[in-house]
Amino acid sequence: MKIQIIIVAFIVVAFALFLPFASKSPDGLQKLVADSGNQHTQSWNGLMSGYSVAAVADPYVSTFLAGLSGIVAVMVTTFLLGVAVTPKKKGESVKQI
Repeated sequence: MKIQIIIVAFIVVAFALFLPFASKSPDGLQKLVADSGNQHTQSWNGLMSGYSVAAVADPYVSTFLAGLSGIVAVMVTTFLLGVAVTPKKKGESVKQI
């Protein structure tokens, strides 16, 4: 289990470090709205609008924190879903998370 935690930590840090170098081009939905000529008004900008944390002034750190929190959220959700749907073997006690 310890090696798995180290691997997950390495993956999270690696993705988060390379995240600020991602394309600055708009994503699919933003491009579609721009190409259609519609005025896009948002009623809610989300928790991390523009892939940044509003409370942090430094753009690199802001993007890093937004990416890191997104990666961790996806990994935790995936892990919990995997635990929930994995069939238990007969006679195996239920593990506490």
